[in-house]
Amino acid sequence: MQHATLAHSISNEARAAFVAWLMMFRERFYLYGRAYAMDWLLRPIFEISIAAIIYFTAGSDTVSYVVVAMAASMLVFSAIYFVGEILDRERVKGTLPSLFLTPCRRTSWMAGYAFAGFLETSGRITMVLIAGYVLFDVRFDPNIPALLVVLPVFILALSGLALTLSGLGLLIKRANSLSNLISPFLTLLGGVYFPVSTLPDPLRYIARAMPLGYGMDAITAIALEHASLADVQDSLIPLVGFAIVSPLIGLAAFNGLEALVRRRGEVDIY
Repeated sequence: MQHATLAHSISNEARAAFVAWLMMFRERFYLYGRAYAMDWLLRPIFEISIAAIIYFTAGSDTVSYVVVAMAASMLVFSAIYFVGEILDRERVKGTLPSLFLTPCRRTSWMAGYAFAGFLETSGRITMVLIAGYVLFDVRFDPNIPALLVVLPVFILALSGLALTLSGLGLLIKRANSLSNLISPFLTLLGGVYFPVSTLPDPLRYIARAMPLGYGMDAITAIALEHASLADVQDSLIPLVGFAIVSPLIGLAAFNGLEALVRRRGEVDIY
């Protein structure tokens, strides 16, 4: 009986996640229409083209780094702009109270929404890599097994940031403004357009207190130089530490901020 109850509970949570993913998919691609699809396809190409033109005189190695780092940075921006704004976006639509009352765990429907964002981000990453290969002759030499280890670790390290921003967005009711405020700093300190090691000392110390630079260093080396896990251990070890600690901090911050909003009675107030 207990096994049947557990299986039924897991099935319900899985269905909730699937329905949430389906609704988000329909919203992004049907509600926003073709203009959004064009932005989804073309914007990454424009961004990588601008960066590659700027760095063209610096040599092919720099351009290759920027292409891969910009592709990886799509995961960062997904954490900020997609997952970080989920709850505030649902509040604006008037659906947040109903979602809080659904007979499933909150993590289930949030995971479904986040997975929709991950699929969208995967498309953007693909477009960036294709643009780098076709337009700027970037040649990749990926170590696939190592990449399959590092990417999930990097995503876990970003989850704490996403959860914290989601809770802050619920509290301040302006999640997009918060995202726009912090994204330039993360771009500067995250190793997107240049390795963190090239930053001046004060900025480099700040950057090394975040997981982004470690992730960029490891991913670019693995994707371009066929580096093994042993080759990138100096970046991988801190990144694993962030992947363990970051979700715990993010979950604690999210729960605390949500509880504060509930005590104020502001869940459905915008």
